Amino acid sequence: MKLSYTPTPPDAAKVYFIGDSVTAGFGYCGTEAGTESNEITCRTNEPFANAWTGVNSVEACKPPEPVDDRCSNNNYGGRPWSTGPWAADPNAPRIAYPYVIANEQTGTDPALVYDWAMTGSTPSDWDPAGGRFAEHLKQIKDSYVVMTIGANPLLSYYLNISLARIIPFANGVCAKTTPDREAGGERGVGRRRSTRTCTGSTFPGPCAASTNTGRHWSWVVIW
Repeated sequence: MKLSYTPTPPDAAKVYFIGDSVTAGFGYCGTEAGTESNEITCRTNEPFANAWTGVNSVEACKPPEPVDDRCSNNNYGGRPWSTGPWAADPNAPRIAYPYVIANEQTGTDPALVYDWAMTGSTPSDWDPAGGRFAEHLKQIKDSYVVMTIGANPLLSYYLNISLARIIPFANGVCAKTTPDREAGGERGVGRRRSTRTCTGSTFPGPCAASTNTGRHWSWVVIW
């Protein structure tokens, strides 16, 4: 269902949330669509399954390429920017934090809240100068913009997940450079560092060099 309503007053402030899964509400479904979502049956505001494989599983909800916002609370057929501002409709998404903020507004002139975040997106996708979603950003005028960026590159390069420590599920090229906790030692003591460089990484230098580029930032700007 497309969410929209007439602003009261007409010049109400507009707030657009863009970024990645943190803002999209990944883990709780929205409106799924398309053949790529055949294994996803959860309805709006329902969590996906606590399972590695199968219907509504981690594997089914894993962001594809190109990303389509699957298993995310703000999803609207893979095009979250196609819906209007949030409104307290019976079937409205309510889990993603932009919607929580929208729902908790008080007063007679609440801001219009839009959640355009895309699960699986990276900072470069939101670059106004040629990013994957640059065309959509041109629609934003005289508004507040909240951005969460950086988590997906960080996780894709540093995350290491395996089933029973045998079957690899995710193995980032920099995963072996994270601190190890050795028997009898405290966190960070006796840890091993690698000088292996991340080929194709957006992070400069060796994998072990954890700098500000590896953090997850939230920005608020006037667009």
